[in-house]
Amino acid sequence: MAVGGYLHSLKRLSVRSAFDSLKRLVTGIPSGTNDLSDPGHSRFVYPAAVNALYKAAFGRFADEGGLSANVSRLQAGTALEAIAEDLTRSAEFQTRHGSGQQVDGQYLTALYRDGLGREPDPQGFAHWLAEGEKGATRAKVLATLAGSDEALHKAFSVLPGSANHLENPEHVRLVNSLYKAAFGRLADEAGLSANVRRLRTGTALEAIAEDLTRSAEFQTRHGSGQQVDGQYLTALYRDGLGREPDPQGFAHWLAKGENGATRAKVLADFAGSDEALANALQTLPDRVPESQHQDHAQLVNSLYQAALGRFADGAEFAGEVERLRSGTPLEKLAENLVDSDEFKARHGARLSVDLGYISGLYRAVFRRKPELERLAFWLAAGDKGATRAQILVAIAGSENGSKGFAQPKLDPTESYQHWIREYDTISNTDRSVIRTQIATLPYRPVISVILSLAKTSAAALDGSIKSVSTQLYPNWELCMALDRETGPLVETVFGAWMPVDPRVRSIRSDSFAGTAGAVNAALELATGEFVTFLHAGDRLAEHALYEVALALGERGQTDVLYSDRDHLAPDGRRSDPWFKPGWDPDLLLAQDYISNLAVYRRDLVASIGFLRPRFEGAEFHDLALRATAETDPGRITHVPTVLYHAHRTEATSHPEAAAESLRAVCASRRAVRDHLNVRGYGAALVRPAPQMPHATRVVWPVPAPEPLVSVIIPTRDRADLLAACIDGVLHRTDYRNLEVLIVDNESVDPAALALIDRLSGEYPAIKILRLPGPFNYSALNNAAAREAKGEILLLLNNDVTVIAAGWLREMVANALRPDVGVVGAKLLYADGRVQHGGVVMGPEGWITHVHRQAECNGPGYFGQLALLRTLSAVTGACVAVRRSVFLEVGGLDEVNLPVSFNDIDFCLRVGDYGYRVVWTPAAELFHLESASRGQENTDPSKRVRLLLEYQYMRQTWGTLLESADPFHNPNLLFASEYFEVPSSPRRERPWYRFFEEVHALNRRLTPAEAPYRVGAPE
Repeated sequence: MAVGGYLHSLKRLSVRSAFDSLKRLVTGIPSGTNDLSDPGHSRFVYPAAVNALYKAAFGRFADEGGLSANVSRLQAGTALEAIAEDLTRSAEFQTRHGSGQQVDGQYLTALYRDGLGREPDPQGFAHWLAEGEKGATRAKVLATLAGSDEALHKAFSVLPGSANHLENPEHVRLVNSLYKAAFGRLADEAGLSANVRRLRTGTALEAIAEDLTRSAEFQTRHGSGQQVDGQYLTALYRDGLGREPDPQGFAHWLAKGENGATRAKVLADFAGSDEALANALQTLPDRVPESQHQDHAQLVNSLYQAALGRFADGAEFAGEVERLRSGTPLEKLAENLVDSDEFKARHGARLSVDLGYISGLYRAVFRRKPELERLAFWLAAGDKGATRAQILVAIAGSENGSKGFAQPKLDPTESYQHWIREYDTISNTDRSVIRTQIATLPYRPVISVILSLAKTSAAALDGSIKSVSTQLYPNWELCMALDRETGPLVETVFGAWMPVDPRVRSIRSDSFAGTAGAVNAALELATGEFVTFLHAGDRLAEHALYEVALALGERGQTDVLYSDRDHLAPDGRRSDPWFKPGWDPDLLLAQDYISNLAVYRRDLVASIGFLRPRFEGAEFHDLALRATAETDPGRITHVPTVLYHAHRTEATSHPEAAAESLRAVCASRRAVRDHLNVRGYGAALVRPAPQMPHATRVVWPVPAPEPLVSVIIPTRDRADLLAACIDGVLHRTDYRNLEVLIVDNESVDPAALALIDRLSGEYPAIKILRLPGPFNYSALNNAAAREAKGEILLLLNNDVTVIAAGWLREMVANALRPDVGVVGAKLLYADGRVQHGGVVMGPEGWITHVHRQAECNGPGYFGQLALLRTLSAVTGACVAVRRSVFLEVGGLDEVNLPVSFNDIDFCLRVGDYGYRVVWTPAAELFHLESASRGQENTDPSKRVRLLLEYQYMRQTWGTLLESADPFHNPNLLFASEYFEVPSSPRRERPWYRFFEEVHALNRRLTPAEAPYRVGAPE
């Protein structure tokens, strides 16, 4: 078998072991355990082998079922020849090649044409005829030919990541070339999409050209006549090729016209030439005509935004606009940017047009990644020789690109519809990539979907079942229990599906006890390793189970997985997305944020006793509480994308509906109460959350006697601030067992000094520490912590004042919980707007407060301002921490972070030690924010120090700062500080990563590396 050249070409790619294993499969040589030493690349080898086999046997690539099943067989050790044997017995094969067994010329010619796309070469043809005469079977010849270098390379090229796979970028080039020659411009969005689709479905390029020549735009440009004359040809050359006609070519096309060639025929042939196709790679001509782009300023800004992620500054802007006006080509400006150090720091110094470069341009200009079709087109352009500067011009200078950075602001409802269109619409190309990736997954567990019946219509139920049956991931089963209350319409709908798909299963009984009983009966039917729940009328996104299976494979020890959800109206309109945070046990106590979509390891659900009927109305909240309590937090996974569409019913004021809702809320609180009792927290109180009555607030207890709290207040001058702060702590706080350490950092104001002296004399609980030297917030607090006697440290800025008496009790109660390391408070500006609702970290190291400027009494995004919850960090302006934890992690960093970011660094270190950082809305205070030491941006020395501290944070926590904050969903806005409207996701679509892997491998398998033509076996 001629696999040597192919193997040789792959040695540098570290995939030799994968193809060695394929060679063993093809030849049938036993391979022991059949394990691959490089299983990562075997994911690509097996689909390529199956596709090569199907292509040779049937003239087509494998369908989804055939690909998945036969990849699994190869993974299990089945030889390729055995699969070929099965194919030769199929009706499709025998219809195509006849039912005989002879290896004759007709059979071999068909294999060459179908499998290799060419006629047989004499040497190979003679060899295979001789092998047939010696007794080689059709299956043996089929398997060996399909395993050849040439056949495998062709099959590999149709995996996602190659130009041949993705709705053929050549089609995109052809359409653009046609428009360029016909109209002097590239196709607009609608024209490109429609005509690429026509080419893909078999429409001839000439037919499209014929339509263009009939258009008003064409006839205005070229006249309404049909003659192929010198004027017409000159226009085609100038518009399509960007040059004057050469004499030989000009004479050729004139002769064509005289021999009867139509304008459309000439246009199509002309646009299909190599030169025209190459020219079509550039979206803009070298010179930007005034008529095409009046706004040079917009072009400059778009170019800088794409290249450098910023707008041009004053001098740059004026100079670049003047260059464009004086006739400098836009591409020249782009070349200068590409050569700059700033560009190379952002995009790398490589000259290649790769995935990272194209994705970076799209993110900068359009706030999103390119669709796979567009990505494939630009990669193909790079492969054909387009430079980084040319592609920068093409993307930034396009009509959409030059306006892309100025996106209109939309109201939340319309914004979500825009988000769905831009970021949550699955194309046929996406589906194709996903299906191929699924076939390569080494771990494909069966997921049992348990359908929970409720009062619903037959149509709604049918929609639920269809949403499962159309899943891109095939390894599922749908289980449902029917009881005597099941309506006949529902029974008819479900019964109609069972004969259609054996994965749909049901059980009947007259003894089920409510929803929990029916679901438990269906769970007994389930054979999957994992189970999930679907309420009748709700729907799964078509890629839901694919995303689940992928995450389960990547996080091998996952026991519980959950996703985001939205609502689905009867007319199909989606709304009200809940972009959820990462795993948070406190938020789960407050509300069932895990369900819809929640996936559980079936063994875990069985071990805790399935659903419990006594929590009717909150069975799934109870299940989530018990399941997550029985596993490790590291085995709980959040997939931050909308995979579940919950049906939205018409609003009703019917007393029965209100009573049912109230019963569910009460059942949820009983489940929380039970959860706390079982885990030894019987003293905790369960109450309605003040700003969200349907949610739950757990009031954690403070033991008796109350532990001593050491309140640490650094200060310098500003007697008015310190007096108000101390008054609130001593006289408007209901927690009495405390000491106050005032850390005076060189106060010189007489009023401040007098106040400090008076306070130390009047209140035995107050201790004064005098620490001279430059202001170092970290050092001041660390010194006081060493002097403190309390079990709890309360770090408090002197510009914070008390609002309600219970604030400190709430913070102490949470700080005493063993798994909690830091407790933050809800801080307000003087006018009542929110100043601090927690801290989140975002792209490029940004750090900001949550819900800044929000109304203080609002619940925030799905309760973020109303519920106790886990965060990555909180501000140090008011923070409680056990003294033991403070000392364990080393206190605040007084060397590298004397003033800024020390609280964030401290919280991140506490998290590294395994503790949680929580924020509570029940501790509410005013904070004047830096009132005592001024703003950082008003003093040059402070700006320098701030920059150094920021650089230290990037060096120390860079990976964490630049990754997605688990407690801030990557679909929510980060650019503003009040998060509600969805934005461009900061999470990669997982099949894009797969596309990138295959493309990176595929682009290196070029004919220059090895001979790909099949010959006689070695």
